[in-house]
Amino acid sequence: MGTNLPRSRTAALSWLEGHITGWNTNFAGIGLTSASVIDLAQDVTNARASFTSVEQVRAESLATTQDFYTDMDATHKKASDMIATIKAFAESSDTPAAVYLLAGITGKDAPTPAAAPETPAITSAQIAADGNVTIGFTARGPTGTVWLVSRKLNTQTAYTFLGQSDGKEYTDTTLPTGVTTATYIVKGVRGQLSGLSSPPTTFQIGNVQGVSAADAA
Repeated sequence: MGTNLPRSRTAALSWLEGHITGWNTNFAGIGLTSASVIDLAQDVTNARASFTSVEQVRAESLATTQDFYTDMDATHKKASDMIATIKAFAESSDTPAAVYLLAGITGKDAPTPAAAPETPAITSAQIAADGNVTIGFTARGPTGTVWLVSRKLNTQTAYTFLGQSDGKEYTDTTLPTGVTTATYIVKGVRGQLSGLSSPPTTFQIGNVQGVSAADAA
């Protein structure tokens, strides 16, 4: 045991308990009085009793806390089962809202509707030797989204619907000969939800080697 009084309360208590008997026996030889050592010894005894009480309270508190956790977990499970029963009863009744109101709980959440498909962007076009044009586009949409492709030729003032694609490209096999440019737009549709059309993208026609988005007019 160290020769100096520790700063920690519990360590100091143990240190004093290890010294007080020797001090009491040798008080005169170490410059103390019997009365002062006896007084300190009583303080050490009181401190030990207090510390023992603290440890007992701490142990009881820990046990009590654990009991609370155990009891509350069981209570929570039982209450959750009852709420599930209430919800099942409500959904089978003619007036679910009234049952939920009477129980003071929230009913089943309505499913969140899927968002409309995002606006696509046409990124490329490849012209094959046979005159077919395959356009590529970037797009994101919920499962079940189809992409509708429309085209306007340089000889037309309105767009013509060409067809739909489940993927991210579409091949135009109906391009007539003699046209110089073709403008395409794409939009996503899922059920009753329709997204916005892509910005119109115009491609020069006639390069059988193919053109990319960089060649768009």
